[in-house]
Amino acid sequence: MGYSFEKKAANINVNHIFNYIMQSIHDDSAGIIFEIWDKENVLIELLPYMNELKTVGKCKYHIDDAFTHMNYVYKNFKAFLRGEIIIRGISNEMFSRSISGFSIGDYMSLAAFTHDIGKYRAYKNIGDSVSFKNHEFFGAEIMEEVCTKYNFPSEAKNLIINCIQAHMYPLNISKSDKSELIMKEFFEKYKEYVPYILVLAYCDLEGKRLYENKIEEKNHYRKLIEKIFFEYSTIMNSID
Repeated sequence: MGYSFEKKAANINVNHIFNYIMQSIHDDSAGIIFEIWDKENVLIELLPYMNELKTVGKCKYHIDDAFTHMNYVYKNFKAFLRGEIIIRGISNEMFSRSISGFSIGDYMSLAAFTHDIGKYRAYKNIGDSVSFKNHEFFGAEIMEEVCTKYNFPSEAKNLIINCIQAHMYPLNISKSDKSELIMKEFFEKYKEYVPYILVLAYCDLEGKRLYENKIEEKNHYRKLIEKIFFEYSTIMNSID
């Protein structure tokens, strides 16, 4: 999986780090690179808040800490790319296009792992309640800094940032009594990113190890994501 990180990432050419991260993700068919990097103390040199994310995340929806959940979502996205997770209407072929030598699927794999990177910064414990409100916006800010630091191509950076920032939109649609309005807002704001965001949201859903009383809610949410994509496709086809 590449060379040993004995030096601090800050002391290595940023273009080398970009290539190291992306080539490692590209070669990681088993979906284990972030676990390896974590065990070898490489990950804390590459991405911020990695140890801190192991201390937050458990709540009424999540059995696992944020870091463990992020790994599950990464593995799920890799399974989607392999065709093992099927989302009706969405082909994994749309992830094959190359940006500066790496596929959209490679960049989305990074987005899948880092989708909840903002949870430590957003974490609030108020009485008996735990809140991660706006973690998606904190996460987008963090990953914008990371992508800029490592000289990611602007197209790839924008893809990662938008997908992280919007990955909660499907959940917000499912909980709102104004779902049609929020869906329209989602389509208008994120446009061409919508299919990628929906795949991330789906893999996020599959990465949630939920308490038993939440399983029915999870099944409802899965169907909703497929419905949102159908609505989006209908609109796009009418424009074409």
